[in-house]
Amino acid sequence: MALAIIAPTWRAWKFGTRISRTALATFLDLTRVQIPEGRHAARVRAWLGFGDLTVILPRELAVRVQASAGLGEVSVLGRKHEGIGPTAEVQSEDYATAPRQLDLEASVGLGEVKVVRGD
Repeated sequence: MALAIIAPTWRAWKFGTRISRTALATFLDLTRVQIPEGRHAARVRAWLGFGDLTVILPRELAVRVQASAGLGEVSVLGRKHEGIGPTAEVQSEDYATAPRQLDLEASVGLGEVKVVRGD
């Protein structure tokens, strides 16, 4: 079972659970998540009505990220877009051949989506 920690409530979270908050800064730290090997990707979907959504990814994990904002800013692994309807799609070079993969869809209605690698 894969678990992550969500701030500000610091509750345990399982893959397959949707994350949704309104009017809060939400942090999703996936740096300690154990993803089993296999030909499938773990999928995370996070949506926030307005505010800031920050997702921290493990440094070595192969990822495919789709991020968007209705109005605001999207920053994914150093690629930044802002304005009305900014989007970003980023995929690790080794995604197709990696033994562990993570698909992340992150969006906000009004605010910022930030996806970074942890230490």
